Amino acid sequence: MHVRDHAVHQFAEKVSPYLEQAEIFAGEMNLAEVNVAQLQLAKKLPPGVTIMDLFPKKKYLKIQRSLARSFDFDLDKFKGLHPFLIVALISESQLSKDHAESLDQFLWQEAERLNKRMTGLESAEYQIEIMRKMPLETSLRQLKHLARSPQKLRREIQRMLTYYESQNIRQLYILGKRQLQDMRRVLLYDRNTGMANRIKWLMQEGSLFATFGAGHLAGAKGVLRKLKLSGVKIEPIII
Repeated sequence: MHVRDHAVHQFAEKVSPYLEQAEIFAGEMNLAEVNVAQLQLAKKLPPGVTIMDLFPKKKYLKIQRSLARSFDFDLDKFKGLHPFLIVALISESQLSKDHAESLDQFLWQEAERLNKRMTGLESAEYQIEIMRKMPLETSLRQLKHLARSPQKLRREIQRMLTYYESQNIRQLYILGKRQLQDMRRVLLYDRNTGMANRIKWLMQEGSLFATFGAGHLAGAKGVLRKLKLSGVKIEPIII
C-alpha cells in the first residue's frame, strides 16, 4: 500500500538525522531497478481472463454495485487486475492524500539527494514473483467480503492509522496478519526471512538505514526477532 496520509508521513522529518548518518539506504525494493512494464503485467490476471469471469454474473453485479455505492469505485475499469490489488486500491482510496508521494518514495528521494548508496531489501524481480504467487481464491474471498462489509474496511484503516501514530508495531502486525489469511507465508513470513538476511548482509558493508512495511517488524517470525536471533543488538528509538 502506498501511504500518503499525514499520520504516517509525520515521522519522516524525525528520522532524517538517522538517514543523514547512514552510508547505505535500503528501500523495501530498489526503485531504480523497477521495470514498469513487467510490474504492470504481473498485476494483471492471466491473458483473456477478467474479474467478471471469476464470479457468477449476478454476484459480480452485486459486488460492482456495492463497491460503487460504498467507495465510488468503478470495478469495470479494473476488471483485468488481480483481485488482491483491487482490494489494495480500494484500501488506499480510504486514506488521506496529504502528500504528493508515498512515504517510501519520499525517503528514497531524500536518500538520493544525500548521495547515499542506494539499494533494496528485495529485488524488483522477487516482488513480481510474489504477485504471481498470490492465491486467487483468497483474494476473491477478500473482495466479496469487502463488498459485503464496507464499514469493516473503514474501521480497520482507522485502526491501522491509530497504530501507526502510536508506533504500536505489534498491533500493526496482528492486524496485517489477520487480513492476509492464507497469504501469510508468501507475503509475510518468507519475506521477513529474506529482509532480515539482506539487512544482516548490508550491515557488514557499512552503516545502514533500511525502510520496509511496519507489519514486517513484530511477531515471532518478524524481522526484528530474526535479527535478534542472528546476533544483532536491537535498541528501539522513540521518536
